[in-house]
Amino acid sequence: MKEKLTKNLGMKILSFAIALVCWIVIINIDDPVITRTFPGIPVDIINEDSINSLNQVYEVKEGDVVNVTIKGKKSVIDSLTTADIKAEADLSKLSKVNAVPIRAYITKQIDGAIELSLGRVDTLRVSLEDVAKKQFQVTVEQKGEVQDGYSVGTIRVKPNLIKVSGAKSKISSIEEVRVTLDVSNASGKIDEYLEPKVYDRNGYQIDSSNLKFSSNAVKVTADLLETKTIPLLINVSGKPANGYKYISIDYEPKKITIAGKQKYLDDMKYLAIKLDISKASENIEEEVNLEDYLPDGIKIAGDKQTAMVNITIDKLVKKSISLNVNDLEVRNIPSNMSFSYIKKGMLSLRVQGVSKDLDNLVISKLNPYIDLKGLKKGTYTVEVKFNAPDNIVILSKIMVKIQLVDEDKTSSSSDNKNDSTSDTNIEDTPSPSPSPTQSSESSKDKSDGNDLNQQETPSASDSNIESDNSNNESKSNTSSNN
Repeated sequence: MKEKLTKNLGMKILSFAIALVCWIVIINIDDPVITRTFPGIPVDIINEDSINSLNQVYEVKEGDVVNVTIKGKKSVIDSLTTADIKAEADLSKLSKVNAVPIRAYITKQIDGAIELSLGRVDTLRVSLEDVAKKQFQVTVEQKGEVQDGYSVGTIRVKPNLIKVSGAKSKISSIEEVRVTLDVSNASGKIDEYLEPKVYDRNGYQIDSSNLKFSSNAVKVTADLLETKTIPLLINVSGKPANGYKYISIDYEPKKITIAGKQKYLDDMKYLAIKLDISKASENIEEEVNLEDYLPDGIKIAGDKQTAMVNITIDKLVKKSISLNVNDLEVRNIPSNMSFSYIKKGMLSLRVQGVSKDLDNLVISKLNPYIDLKGLKKGTYTVEVKFNAPDNIVILSKIMVKIQLVDEDKTSSSSDNKNDSTSDTNIEDTPSPSPSPTQSSESSKDKSDGNDLNQQETPSASDSNIESDNSNNESKSNTSSNN
């Protein structure tokens, strides 16, 4: 037996070596060793508490993802996926330069040896910063539109305050914590849990991956109200400053949409607002908050909750104008009497109004007249009256002297008297024989101290009309009547 085993021993050893080489060649041809790179492997960071215990936070500057290269049998490499490869960095081993090496490994059992290596990035580099905390009120941003005929009412947020902690520099850049509520096509009560997000003072969203919130979600509840469109009526109250006049008011919008429960909407026919212009001496431009004038249970639907108001205030000015006695309308001439002016000529009149109205003023617009109702034969001093438009104030009190005679005596006496009288300007004062009241009022009109807001002088009654020859008149009329 021994001889059989040792016979041709060299040949046998050679044959075994050749067979082994052939086997190795065949194996390598069927399952060769290859190298493959798996890109974008996320790096898991462990032992973060070692940083937190120092009341600090970190921010990854480099090394949050790596490329892992694996060398091994093709059959092994082909069996691997990205999910089978892990990379991690241990912050408890952070160096003085805030760096820690990244370790890559395979998470599944494999047959055969492999070699793992990292690409250019093989180190996690971080920056450290002190921790800061700040509390913010949660605001709600609406997105979309509810169904027609509805408006979003009261919105409630719980919790409405959230504490945010993180790097001091990032916390200082936060201006607002906001949630977005989608109300598209809603027609009933809304209840949703929403994730808070942070925004800077320019309205840009800030990455919150390294921030911690006291609540990761907030409950938002919104009621939907019915709507109604009503007229908006804005007017003024009070009087402008002395010497100024209210001209007009304009505002937008003329109609508003309100929201509330139907029982409250039924009671709202319009919204009336009065703005006080007391002592105003210039034009007023004002943005009025409509919510301030609504009753409880009613609100403005939509975002536009104000009205723009423009009130025009003009300064009053005085002006002197002239009118001829022939411009006066004579009313109620007694029957069988003839009328004539004792003095003819121009009359001076002081008026007050805003510049544009006075610039276009003509005598005919003032409708001047004298009224002879109830008078008998004789000579009288009569007040000139006016039917002036509302925008013109008559400051002067003007008197004219007239004569009434029987018609059958007119042709001889009236013409001779008129020819002997020269034309004169009749100022805004009474004749030489006025009553004490007329004399006082006329003297006042001559001065420039008239009240800028003086209203039109009332029409004179019969008691204001003075007869220069009352005793003779009584006798003449008695004789005439007989």
